[in-house]
Amino acid sequence: MFMISIIQSDESKILFNTFYRNLLAGQIEKYPVPGKFKLAKNQLFPDKNTVFDWVCDKKSSGIWIPWINSIETSSMATTKIDDLFIYTSDNAMQMYFLKLWFQDQQPSLILGPPGNGKTATMLHYLSHLPTDKYISNIINLSHYTSAENVQEMIMSKIDRRRKGVYGPSMGKKIILAFDDFERSVNSESTENIVELLRQLLERKFWYDSKEACRVELIDFLFTGAMAPPTNRAKSLFLRFVHHVNIIPSKPLNETIASSIFSGVLEKHLSNNGFSLQICQLSQVGNCTLQNIHSII
Repeated sequence: MFMISIIQSDESKILFNTFYRNLLAGQIEKYPVPGKFKLAKNQLFPDKNTVFDWVCDKKSSGIWIPWINSIETSSMATTKIDDLFIYTSDNAMQMYFLKLWFQDQQPSLILGPPGNGKTATMLHYLSHLPTDKYISNIINLSHYTSAENVQEMIMSKIDRRRKGVYGPSMGKKIILAFDDFERSVNSESTENIVELLRQLLERKFWYDSKEACRVELIDFLFTGAMAPPTNRAKSLFLRFVHHVNIIPSKPLNETIASSIFSGVLEKHLSNNGFSLQICQLSQVGNCTLQNIHSII
């Protein structure tokens, strides 16, 4: 389901949802259900929403739960407003697969339109990893970042294990987290970054730009966040993307935007000692969105 959802539009997901539910119910004559294939009621997708909005919970006999219930949300009681993270079904799904790929030591990349919280989700997940097992090296790319800059930023965080081999402290993994990765793809002056990282993921080594010697990297994980590349950069992006697991990020719709802004406002009011009646006014975010739509 997850892999199919990456390439489907919202309209296609609705059509596939109807088709798949009918297929499981045996209502499509062309594709009859095998006689030995039987699903209990709790194993079927709930009627609410689409099949893409649910994840199988193995801990509860394989029942389907909403994405947001698949993560352990930290307590918001003592969270500062600047560090507040509002959980949604979209970022819950992203963190679910970040955890999955990290456990399997596989590279990942969150891909989606600008301004929908990809970076916030990635950084929030990284900030909750155990520090005795992981070291995060967050690299913010720009049009002025060169491949040599990237090499220096990575090498500055790792140690020499033996001749020609470098890695983090023993017993730890270093996470190479790239933000605004599309800037290295879309910029002519920094395309070497993509090729450098492609070689690192494919061959696990690169060459020192000064001494021209081979440098092998061990115990590292790759992740990043990026917007879709421009048309000119698509061929370059395709050379790189088959080395990573893509995690899709949907555009920020009105429902998600309202839940995020209302949650932030509610936390701000409660932190400053306002009464429960005032805190409930946080739903004013819905009114604000309605006013914006009426003006536009």
